[in-house]
Amino acid sequence: MPIPSSPRHRPPSKRSPPIISTFPSTIPAQAGTLIIKTADGDILVPDKLKANANVLILGNVVQVKIITIGANQYVTDPITNNWLKTTGLIDPRTLSDPNTGVAAILGHIQNPSTPTDSSVDGTPCWSIDGTLDAKYLTAITGGGAPSGSIVKVTTCIGKSDKLPYLIKMSGIAAKGDTANTVRTFKLSKFGERLTITAPI
Repeated sequence: MPIPSSPRHRPPSKRSPPIISTFPSTIPAQAGTLIIKTADGDILVPDKLKANANVLILGNVVQVKIITIGANQYVTDPITNNWLKTTGLIDPRTLSDPNTGVAAILGHIQNPSTPTDSSVDGTPCWSIDGTLDAKYLTAITGGGAPSGSIVKVTTCIGKSDKLPYLIKMSGIAAKGDTANTVRTFKLSKFGERLTITAPI
C-alpha cells in the first residue's frame, strides 16, 4: 500500500476548499456571556460558519444556533430562539488562513508516527499521530497556554486523495484548558456547494 507523504510535505489539493463540519469540541471559547462547550456544523471557506452549539449559561447547558459571515456574528436567544448579533465566536477566516488555519496546523506537526489504517465517516484514510506547539493554535483558541505547551495531534489523510479528513488535538492549547481538553475538526464535502446567509 502506498504511504502518504507527511502532513508537512503533502502536496496541495487542486480541489475546491472544503466545508469543515464538526469543529472544536470541548471549547473554552466565550461569546459574550455564553461559554461554548461543543459545536457541530459547517464552515464554508473562507469566511462563513453555521452551527448548532451547546453553551453554558448560569450553570446550565442549553442549545443555540450560531452563524458567522465575515466580521458579522449571530446567535439565537436560548429562550426566545430569536436571532441576535454578537461577538466573540470562532472566526472561520482563521481556519482558512494558510498561516493560522488547518494548513498551518498540518504543516507544523512534529514527530509524525508511521501511518496506520483508519477511516473517517466511511472514508478510508491513513491515521498519523504527532505533536504540535500550542502557539500554532492561537488564532483558533485565542491563546493563553503557557509558552512551550505541546499538544498531541492525530490526523487522518485520505488514501485516494491525500486530503485531511480529521484533525484531533488533545492538551493545553488555551487559557482554562486541561490535559484532557480535546478539540476535533472533521473535514468533508470537498468541492460541494453550500449556502450560508445572514439570519437578520
